[in-house]
Amino acid sequence: MKFFSGSDFLVFIKRQFSEERYRVDPTYLTANSAKISVFRREFSEERIMDIEYLLFLPTLEKRIFIHGIRHPSNYQFFLESFEPLDELIGSIHHLIE
Repeated sequence: MKFFSGSDFLVFIKRQFSEERYRVDPTYLTANSAKISVFRREFSEERIMDIEYLLFLPTLEKRIFIHGIRHPSNYQFFLESFEPLDELIGSIHHLIE
């Protein structure tokens, strides 16, 4: 069973955004959690979403909360240890449009 750490999650999120157009800024990062803010690089940087990640250690369940700033929306995901994070990509892209 793979342990998906906070830094693994940060790398996954960074892959979703081009560095030319977005800045991904971790607010905090631990072995089993992360809080990440995503900013759009335009004339001035605008925060567009906050993403929180928690790996629930007894079961290795992945808990992800996405809070849209620019487009007020909230998403919650509770994924079992074997489930991929691909489900998040659609919600993330919805908030950056």
